[in-house]
Amino acid sequence: MERRSPPSRRALTQATIAWAGLHLRRTLRRRGALLALVVLPIAAALLRWVADAPSASAARILLVYPTPLLALFFASGALREEIEDRTLTYPFTRPVPRSWLYYARLAAHLGPLLLAVVPSLALVAGDLGELVRFTLTAAAASLAYGAIFALFGALSRSASWIGLGFLIWEHGALRVPGFVQDLSLLTYVHGLAGVSVDIGFLGLLGADLPGVARALAVLLGVAVVATALGGRLVERREIALER
Repeated sequence: MERRSPPSRRALTQATIAWAGLHLRRTLRRRGALLALVVLPIAAALLRWVADAPSASAARILLVYPTPLLALFFASGALREEIEDRTLTYPFTRPVPRSWLYYARLAAHLGPLLLAVVPSLALVAGDLGELVRFTLTAAAASLAYGAIFALFGALSRSASWIGLGFLIWEHGALRVPGFVQDLSLLTYVHGLAGVSVDIGFLGLLGADLPGVARALAVLLGVAVVATALGGRLVERREIALER
């Protein structure tokens, strides 16, 4: 009996893109995604034109609060949904590595996040330069947080609670200037966006934000490492379906 040759990288890429597109369409039909696509731009418009918030302040609010929360909402369930729907065995029996399917699910769940955040940032940006910088920050932050929360989802059934704890830590560390502040991804989000950190009375101690290059490198580095770890975990781990 002739052995079938493994699929080429091109075939794997095409299959992964197709799988990501399928789940992107599926995710966009969910109420949570539709709600985010409607509510976030409205909130941005209210911030900019009703509350008369400066563009940097409005962008900081959008990047620091809803962006990580939406990443948690969409990415932490990248695999859990298929486990609960008992559809996980179907993709895992295809001639495509599990890690590639994991990457496809992660990409599909980050799509609605960017579709909600980027138009909202466009509403608050003061000029084209700010829009480009805010959009780059939103993309990098979405990749970093999405990869981390998807990894939590691959590690534990309590990914949402773990993710919430992580976000609480993020905001706490952000407000402690020095070494601790450097451990928070939000520090690099602020640095890349070029907006100041609201740290209250601790601001008396000073807060040095990273430059654009360093901030972008850290966010993308975290995204790559967390995505690779998640893919490796899914590739090697036996995932049992609940009865």
